[in-house]
Amino acid sequence: MSLLKHLPRITFNASSLPYIGTPLLTSIRKSLEYGVGSVELTSDNKAGDDILDCTTDVDSAMTFYIKVGYTEESEKHDISFEGIGAVVGSNNLIKECMKRSDRDVCLLLHNPEAYVNECLSDPNVGREKGMNTVRETFERIEKELIGKNVISSTGIASNGLSLPSSHPLHYPYPGFLPKNSTVMLPLNLLENSAIPLIGKGGKGGHNVIASRPLKAYPDGVGGEYFNIRDYDGISESAGGEYGRCYKEILGYFDAEELVEELRDEGGSMSEEERKEINETVEGCRIIQKLLLDHDKSLESFKSMSVYDSYLSNEVIPVLNNTFEGLDEDTSAALTGYFKSTGDYLRFSTARDIRKTLVAKGHKIGEGARMQEYAVEWCLRQEGVGGVSVGMRSEEYVDDFFKGGEK
Repeated sequence: MSLLKHLPRITFNASSLPYIGTPLLTSIRKSLEYGVGSVELTSDNKAGDDILDCTTDVDSAMTFYIKVGYTEESEKHDISFEGIGAVVGSNNLIKECMKRSDRDVCLLLHNPEAYVNECLSDPNVGREKGMNTVRETFERIEKELIGKNVISSTGIASNGLSLPSSHPLHYPYPGFLPKNSTVMLPLNLLENSAIPLIGKGGKGGHNVIASRPLKAYPDGVGGEYFNIRDYDGISESAGGEYGRCYKEILGYFDAEELVEELRDEGGSMSEEERKEINETVEGCRIIQKLLLDHDKSLESFKSMSVYDSYLSNEVIPVLNNTFEGLDEDTSAALTGYFKSTGDYLRFSTARDIRKTLVAKGHKIGEGARMQEYAVEWCLRQEGVGGVSVGMRSEEYVDDFFKGGEK
C-alpha cells in the first residue's frame, strides 16, 4: 500500500521539527519531488526564508500554512492583531508568495488556548476577555489582511480543540470563523475525541486538517508520546541481536583481568600506573552497573520518546563523566550496543501499539504498516480534508510515501 495516491491531501509539517537547517530543507525538497503541495511552518523568519528559497522554482500550486501567535524568544503567546500584523509585515515568505497567483498563504492562530489560559493569571484580563481578544483578532485579520490581499485565508491550529471540556487547556470550536477557514487539530488512532468537532467544521465550510496522525499523546497535551508506525528492516530477531550485543558489551567492560594484573604485578608498578589501572577498573564497574540498570529498565519503556529522554538525561552523561575520552574500539562497541537497543525497542513498541490498536477494534492486516493505516483512517473520517505529517529526513520521506510498496 502506498500513500502516493493521497498526495493532494498531505501537508509537510515543518513546524513539528526544531529548525535544523539543511536536513529539514532536504526533507522538504524530497517531499516536493513526490508532489507535496502544501507546507505547515511557524512564522520564524529564518526557516521561512530558507523554505521560500527551496520552493521558489516549484511551478505547481502551493499552499503555506503559517502558524502565528507564539514566539520562541519571548516564550509568550501574543495573539493580538498588532503582534500578528508585525510578524506578517516582516515575513518575506508571505510577501513573495502573495505576489504569485499559484501560491496561497493561510495564517493560523497557534494554540490560542495557551493565551487564554495565561489570561487567567491576570485579574485584569480573565478568560472571557481573552476569548474576546481571539475573536477580535480574527475579525481584523479577515478585514485588514485577507480583505487587502495581504494573505489568502486564515484559521486556527489548536491542540485544545481535541481536549475534554474539563481540561484547563480545552478550547471550544471556533464556529465564528468565516467559510473557507482552516481548522487544524490533533487526530489519530489513539486520540480521536475531536471527531464530533470535525462535523462542525464541515457544516461551517471549514477546511479541517488532522495534525499528528502518527504521533499520539495519551493525555493529549505533552510528555510521553507514541509513534504510530512500523519500522522496515526490523523484525522479531531484534530481540536476539540485542541479547547478543548485551552480553558482548558486559564482557567488554569486564575489568577482572585488570584486577588480576593489579593483584599479581601491582608491587612492581609505579604509583601512577596503579592509579591509572584503579581508575579504569572503577570506570568499568560504573559502566557495568549502568548497563545492568539500562537492561532492567527496557521493559518499562512503552514509547521511543521516553527512552530517548532517558538516554540523553541519564545514560549519556554517565558515560561522558566516567571516561574523559573513549577510544575508537570502545566507541564502536557502545555504538553497536545502543543501535541494537534502539532496534529492539522500535520493534517492541511498534508491536505493543499494534496490539493496543487491534484491541480497540482496528483491523490492521498482517502485512499492512501502521503508518499507512493510520493516515488512511484519518482521511476516511467525514469532514477531514487532509493530514499534516512531520518528516525528519529524506529517508523518512521515502519511507512514508513508498515504504509500503511491495
